[in-house]
Amino acid sequence: MEKPATQKLKEFWGSLFSSNTPAEGEEEDGKARYTPERLQALYETLHRHPLINDNNKAVVVETVRSIAEFMIWGDQHEPRIFDFFLEHNIM
Repeated sequence: MEKPATQKLKEFWGSLFSSNTPAEGEEEDGKARYTPERLQALYETLHRHPLINDNNKAVVVETVRSIAEFMIWGDQHEPRIFDFFLEHNIM
């Protein structure tokens, strides 16, 4: 049995505006992406590489990029993340 035109239209518009993507700040499995514990791990990674060379350049760049994401997200959503930056003098 075919659906009425109004039902098809509702499904069409509903599919345009709904998504199955994770909420902002979450991974696909529903875990929080931006946590103080994860920021601590990034900080420790950066601390383990005080000198940048060809061997660790990719790790340092990716760590700094991730920390920048934390800073932007934390400024808007989680004050504990911003506090971490202040406490560890990262800024």
